[in-house]
Amino acid sequence: MQYQETVEERVAYEMARARRYGLPLTLVLFRCGGSDAVSETLLDEVGRRVRCADIVKPMGDRLIVTLLPHTGLDGGAGFAKRMIRDLEEAGLTDPRAGLAGLGAHHQQAADLMSEADGALQSTSIEEPVRIHGEESVHRAKL
Repeated sequence: MQYQETVEERVAYEMARARRYGLPLTLVLFRCGGSDAVSETLLDEVGRRVRCADIVKPMGDRLIVTLLPHTGLDGGAGFAKRMIRDLEEAGLTDPRAGLAGLGAHHQQAADLMSEADGALQSTSIEEPVRIHGEESVHRAKL
């Protein structure tokens, strides 16, 4: 029987790999409105638009986890904004995205996922993409 890793296990693995090699890692949660049948469409739409190195996993309840290795929050934000436009064009209702980037304070996969989920929960129709720690990203650019 083949072992199926959980989302948390995969996030933990990617976090360890990013730390080992000193590379950025961004986690993006996508959610759309509608019925549970939307989950499979959402998974297909997101999965068709990622790079080979990116990981896309379903979490149920119209929620998709996307791990972007070698990608900082700025790159992840650009990806999420493009993806939201693409999801709207594909006819999915009210697409939203919440992002969090790997930081030194993240000890467990649950911490990173919780931050991305918090960002997702604070989205609105006017601002469908939220980044946890967005202020620090903008300050770093100054």
